[in-house]
Amino acid sequence: TDNRLSNFAFLKSSNASLGSNCTSVVNGDIIYITVPDGISLESLVPSFSVHEKATVKAGSTVIQSGTSAVDFTKTVTITVTAESGTNRNYTVLAKNGNPTADNKVYSFMIKHNIPGVSVSISKDEEIVYSAGYGFADKDTKERVTPDHMFRLASMSKQHTAIAIMTL
Repeated sequence: TDNRLSNFAFLKSSNASLGSNCTSVVNGDIIYITVPDGISLESLVPSFSVHEKATVKAGSTVIQSGTSAVDFTKTVTITVTAESGTNRNYTVLAKNGNPTADNKVYSFMIKHNIPGVSVSISKDEEIVYSAGYGFADKDTKERVTPDHMFRLASMSKQHTAIAIMTL
């Protein structure tokens, strides 16, 4: 009955294009993983652990840990089927970006139960990094982009006041 997936990663040993291992952050049935900018998501080989008698599918294709390439350019559903026939689905949200910064955002999202967020980091009044994380709409599985607009309610009032006081 064991249909759990664990230790999901993209390892350098299985993916020649990677300069280092890319580890995931797991939140229930959602797996967040960031690959450095410039690395294609079209044909990455995931490494993972499941019970020895479980089968794993990406979409409708059976995959093996460390050997099967999968296209992660879009949201991927991974299904783990236990020997008893019970299934468990995982949603893999792979993206290009800065793994160090992104892992901090993933941890924040999990800690505060946030389904999706858009972040921009600036230095010297220039945006140096923008990224979207998670889902804008969990039902339709629409992913957040860096340009997504979120309702802020009255949050912007404090920031506007600080900007005016600074001037």
